Amino acid sequence: MEDWSYSNPAPWYGASITNVVIENGVTSIGDYAFNGCTDLTNADIPDFVTSIGDYAFQECTGLTSVTIPDSVASIGSLAFRECTGLTSVTIGDSVTSIGLQAFRECTGLTSVTIGDSVTSIGLQAFRECTGLTSVTIGDSVTSIGLQAFVNCTDLKSVTAPCKCTVKEQKVLVGETLLYEFDGGVTITIEPHTALADTGSCVCGYNPIESVTVTGHKTSWDYAPDATATLTAEVEPASLSNATYAWKKDNEVISGVNDNTLALTNLDAGEYTYACTVTVDGYWKISEPFTVTVNSIDPTYTPPTATTNLTYNGGERALVTAGTVTVGGTMKYSTTENGPYTETIPTGISAGNHTVYYMVEGDEPNYNDIAPQPVTVTIAPASPTIAWAANATENAEYTGAAASITPPTVTLVNNESYSGTINYSYTGTSSGSGLPINAGTYTVTASIEA
Repeated sequence: MEDWSYSNPAPWYGASITNVVIENGVTSIGDYAFNGCTDLTNADIPDFVTSIGDYAFQECTGLTSVTIPDSVASIGSLAFRECTGLTSVTIGDSVTSIGLQAFRECTGLTSVTIGDSVTSIGLQAFRECTGLTSVTIGDSVTSIGLQAFVNCTDLKSVTAPCKCTVKEQKVLVGETLLYEFDGGVTITIEPHTALADTGSCVCGYNPIESVTVTGHKTSWDYAPDATATLTAEVEPASLSNATYAWKKDNEVISGVNDNTLALTNLDAGEYTYACTVTVDGYWKISEPFTVTVNSIDPTYTPPTATTNLTYNGGERALVTAGTVTVGGTMKYSTTENGPYTETIPTGISAGNHTVYYMVEGDEPNYNDIAPQPVTVTIAPASPTIAWAANATENAEYTGAAASITPPTVTLVNNESYSGTINYSYTGTSSGSGLPINAGTYTVTASIEA
């Protein structure tokens, strides 16, 4: 709505208007909008209006009541000045400021409740409201202008929020003067009230200054019988009738209402504890306190290499099984990266074999033991070389190596031998291979490994 002024009044100024309907889309009632509309008895301010301008309803002497909706954030200076027929005002929960002389000389007003959203009451806001008998000041008011209630001759009762104190007729917030009332006014301070959702009064009052959780240790290695104790320390220590409620990882611990908490039977892991202390309805919760239980290594005996293994053509267990006394399972593999199973690996061929073992720890309390190697050797088998019984042979000199019947070579597991037989001889002369020259010789046969 357009702003008007004293020298440029609204077109309907002085007209006999009894009712005003403010249409949708109007967010502000302009300055001097209805100034001097003395026949106006009803002004329905809808909930899309956000501000009421200066002098907006000044001298609307026919108005008897006004409801200022929650949408309105500010009431302008002299907005309702000399609305002498006004007997009640309801100020919405969004109004933060009441302007200078906003309700001055509203002589018909008998009581005013200033909502909790209002932070400032302007200079002479209720001056000469001679019918005003009681005022309730909201919780959020931080400043009241000079002479805000001056010449309110019937004012007898003022209720101030619990954040205030009274010294003589002065209403103080801390050390700051909020307002000084005339001597005939009884000033009542609202009692502190504990709020369920904050634990403190709306003004911030809480008899519990702090709650601190301490512990004689914050980290230890897992053990089935390990214990620790947490203590909730409250300031001031002189508070009585305190009750305690503990939480572990945001879950309530039932059956504990003392300031100490015994920690037992904790698996390895990280846990967060907090304690809520309540006194006469007020409460405060501690900062989280974290404890850590470290996982440990299993107790085990490693496997050992099987000794004195000689190739025999069959599978052989390469290690003697290891044992895990506490906390896991021994597993084996023939490759470092697995897969690992509880089956002991076997080997067949002669040579060096590597067996890897690891311990799979029982979660969450025991660690895994990284793979470790064990080297195992299977020795080659010794073949059997047999000459024919009473093996004696006669050969004629030919100028070439003597021709003899070769020995029988028997391998492990009756495997056939297809390799080379090597000979050497001693006697009339000695050398490798078979003899050439005439003479008497002893021939020895051998095979390659």
